[in-house]
Amino acid sequence: MEVQISIGQKFKIRGSAYVVSNIVGDFIYFNFMRGGPANRVTRERFILLIEQEKIQFELEGAIPSATQTQRTLADYEDSAVAEVKLRKRFIDELDSVVDGSKATRSARIKQVADELGVNCPSVATVYRWRKAYLASGEDVRSLVSNHKRKGNRRERLSEEVTKIVESALSEWLSAERKSLKWVYDVMVGRIVEINSLRPVEHPLHTPDYATVARYAKKLDPFLVTLARQGKQAVERVTRSRMGSPEAPFLMSEVQIDHTVLDIVLSSGEIILGRPTLTVAIEKKTAAIVGFFIDFAPPSYYMVAECLKHVLRDKSYIKGKYPGIKNEWNSFGLPYVIYTDNGKDFLSRNFEIACFELEISIVVCPPRSPWFKGQVERFLGTINKGLVHNIAGTTKSNIFDRGDYDSLANSVLSLEDFEAVFHKWLVDVYMQTRHSRVGTSPAKAWERLEKITPPRPPRSDINLDILLGENVQRKISNGRVYIDNLAYASPVLSAIGLGPVEHQQVDIKRNVMDLGTVFVLHPVTKQYVEVNAVDWKYARGLPKFVHLELQKAKRGEDAKDDFYKVATAKKELADEINQIMGKKNKRTRKKAARAAGWANEVITQQDELLPLATTEQPGLIDDGDLDGEEFIVVRK
Repeated sequence: MEVQISIGQKFKIRGSAYVVSNIVGDFIYFNFMRGGPANRVTRERFILLIEQEKIQFELEGAIPSATQTQRTLADYEDSAVAEVKLRKRFIDELDSVVDGSKATRSARIKQVADELGVNCPSVATVYRWRKAYLASGEDVRSLVSNHKRKGNRRERLSEEVTKIVESALSEWLSAERKSLKWVYDVMVGRIVEINSLRPVEHPLHTPDYATVARYAKKLDPFLVTLARQGKQAVERVTRSRMGSPEAPFLMSEVQIDHTVLDIVLSSGEIILGRPTLTVAIEKKTAAIVGFFIDFAPPSYYMVAECLKHVLRDKSYIKGKYPGIKNEWNSFGLPYVIYTDNGKDFLSRNFEIACFELEISIVVCPPRSPWFKGQVERFLGTINKGLVHNIAGTTKSNIFDRGDYDSLANSVLSLEDFEAVFHKWLVDVYMQTRHSRVGTSPAKAWERLEKITPPRPPRSDINLDILLGENVQRKISNGRVYIDNLAYASPVLSAIGLGPVEHQQVDIKRNVMDLGTVFVLHPVTKQYVEVNAVDWKYARGLPKFVHLELQKAKRGEDAKDDFYKVATAKKELADEINQIMGKKNKRTRKKAARAAGWANEVITQQDELLPLATTEQPGLIDDGDLDGEEFIVVRK
């Protein structure tokens, strides 16, 4: 089967559209039309797939010709165009001569050459130009000069030297990424060594550096990049950037991702660190439909809080942030959510929650940010457009930061930053014209909302339960304890009286408000609302704030307790040393046992308080001790 394959040819495999992006030797490269790294197959394999009808071309029942759209005459240099015009003039003059004698035609050609002030071509040369012109269907591009193709193009190196060059290039094709100059110098040394063992009259020719570089240039760029930089570099370099299809309607596609913001936040004198932003963007309008900021690493509960924000009305900003001038009307139920393949997006809870909300999930391939390029671009916009202009910024790298001390200049708390972020998002980003959308995200949303209003979630769904954090605890005395917070209810007491297997209960909680949890009743299979015992403390308290407070409290308590215990052990050690000075056998035996216990406990505290500051422990074997042996400190 004779098949011609050309660059730019489009075809389908299992319904997905691809395009031939390059042809190098016997290899054909093709890319997914939506973008992504290049695929490589041999020409033989490609033709086999065509014969097996696994590749379908755009023309039904036929394989399209391999003709590409040739460049026009305007694409050539002016000198080449001028030469084409000159040759066409000679051809026209040759055809205008009625008399067929060679002398007449030669004279006419010379006359034209003299008029134009150019060298006179021979009649045979003009006939050769005419033949090519007619064979091309009178295409003037056939008259373009081929001077660049002149010269000896046969291989000049001997077979033995060629093998040495190929061996040197195989060393160049390594992960160490040796320079071509280094490889060339080593190769020259190798040839010198070989020549020292050969007859003087038959030495091997040493190719120059340009020759070796020409050989290297002929290598398949796919293989060169793969060998020297790895598979990821090949995917990055060869992927097409054609972009993904346009979203058909409002909220048809939402992209979610995380980023650690380039800013250090604080609380008073305590440095909290760099927060993580989880953000959701609607593709068709580029509008931000939800976000969540926390200091924890990316996790399911951060995704859940962001999704809650996507689904809920944003009218709260007027009361909470009165300085914001515009409205933020972007919310609703997405049809499809595009995510990366992080564990937080692959969790069972997220999958089930989206299934219940009738949201489809598309997990993009790893290391393929172009599949959700909209949100990836916004993550760069937020850092460059806002964060890098706020006190406490870390910039994007140490070179941009210079001598700026991010920790010393950190003045914003999380609440302060959220207020600034809301203001920037609603009054700046949402009102700024987006190049791809053609207008601002706010105006695009307002226009499309009238055509296809976003669908709301079902009214019977409690988002705090559906998207809440899952924990399991045992009931004890009518209470459950989560992160040192007690939750109590008469319902829990009744559950605790049931069978043993019912005492372990499933709990859902809103990580942004620890005042209330929802306990799944093991019998009725209904969630019961249970409040925290310390309601004033827990109401409206985010989880990350509570954990930070617990950590600080544990540090202070542990410090106080350590010094109290250490002081008591010092007093006990002094008392034991006093008792050991007495001669009463019963008292000494009691003291020795106490010393052994005290020494063991003190050892557990990294020997911060030694039992005594005298000599090393010694073994006492005294008949007065009834043959018992004790390791004590010898006074």
